[in-house]
Amino acid sequence: MAEFIIIAALVAGISALIIAIIALFLALRASGSQAKKKPSVRSSSANAYVEELKRQQSKGGVNETPETAKP
Repeated sequence: MAEFIIIAALVAGISALIIAIIALFLALRASGSQAKKKPSVRSSSANAYVEELKRQQSKGGVNETPETAKP
């Protein structure tokens, strides 16, 4: 009878461990996809600045690169 209790406890422990690993994997995957979808404020404003410079260069208004431009 004691062997049955030990085996049942081992099976329950192993299944709980597997469920915890799957939950951790899904949580990490969800947080990773969330980070990819939302760009940071700094990168989006820098991209907008570069796009504005490109637009002005194509019109012939400004002839400077983002490195030499004043923010």
